[in-house]
Amino acid sequence: TTYTQPGTYTVQIDNCTYQQFDIAQDINTPPPTVLASVALCPGDCFTFNGQTVCPAAGDAAPVMTLFAANGCDSLITQPFVFNVPDTVLIGPVAMLTCGTSSVLYNGTTYTQPGTYTVQLDNCTYQQFDIAQDINTPPPTVLTSVALCPGDCFTFNGQTICPSAGDAAPVMTLFAANGCDSLITQPFAFNAPDTVLIGIVATITCKETTVMVAGIAYAQPGSYVQQIDPCTYEQFTIAQSPETCLDVYVPNVIKPESGNANGWFTIYTNNNARIQVNFLRIFDRWGNEVFSNVQFSPNVPQSGWNGTFNGKACQPGVYLFMYELLLPDGTRQMKKGDVTILR
Repeated sequence: TTYTQPGTYTVQIDNCTYQQFDIAQDINTPPPTVLASVALCPGDCFTFNGQTVCPAAGDAAPVMTLFAANGCDSLITQPFVFNVPDTVLIGPVAMLTCGTSSVLYNGTTYTQPGTYTVQLDNCTYQQFDIAQDINTPPPTVLTSVALCPGDCFTFNGQTICPSAGDAAPVMTLFAANGCDSLITQPFAFNAPDTVLIGIVATITCKETTVMVAGIAYAQPGSYVQQIDPCTYEQFTIAQSPETCLDVYVPNVIKPESGNANGWFTIYTNNNARIQVNFLRIFDRWGNEVFSNVQFSPNVPQSGWNGTFNGKACQPGVYLFMYELLLPDGTRQMKKGDVTILR
């Protein structure tokens, strides 16, 4: 028998037996109804029982009660679950360097390196890296210093005297964040000025060495002397056009040789402009055995052939004396001895 109402019922089992029983009723526990679960991402919302529900992790599922006239209300539960959001790995998107201390990415400024995660929507995150490179310090090149060879300059508290081909000096400014700075001081050598002086001295037969700025010069020519690091002087040591006088007399004659060796005379390198005023020969007792005046040098027959009054003089040592008239009008006298060999 189907019963739809609570109450006490009596039914006959057989002629001698009746059974009395109760159909009870419990309306204190409404029958539950669990709806299909709603899949969410953190921050998503859904509508339930006319209300917008935006659950957070750990929240209980919302429940509504459907009231019935017979008191058998119903409980409607709307469960939800959070999906794991997708995280998109982007990798490095910008580089912080010593020269670039901040970068802008997707509207946000970053000043520190690291891995960052931002939410694009309720179900999507983006993970990216802000990298850093401090291995290449930012260089600073100062204005070039103009030098002349030998010049010096002060850099980083030191005196530097560079030579051609030297590298420009560099100093490092150390920073707490590792972004040290390299400071370079270039330099360039100017071409020194050369001042043309011209002739400053002349080498002559009398002055065979001349002094210029404390230096002795014995050869004619063009010379360059450094006055200071940026200045040179080019000057000329001239040679007198006059040929220097070179006089030679033999110290031995052999009259019977039949050639120039048999004569005693004056030999010079400039006979056209020199005159022998006199040549006198004396024996060892002081007797004059030869004399000639006003003749040209380099002519053996103008000299002495070892005879006196047409006779051969005895072998031995004889004294001579001569005087030359030089091109400048001065006179030059010499004395000496010559030996006759037979």
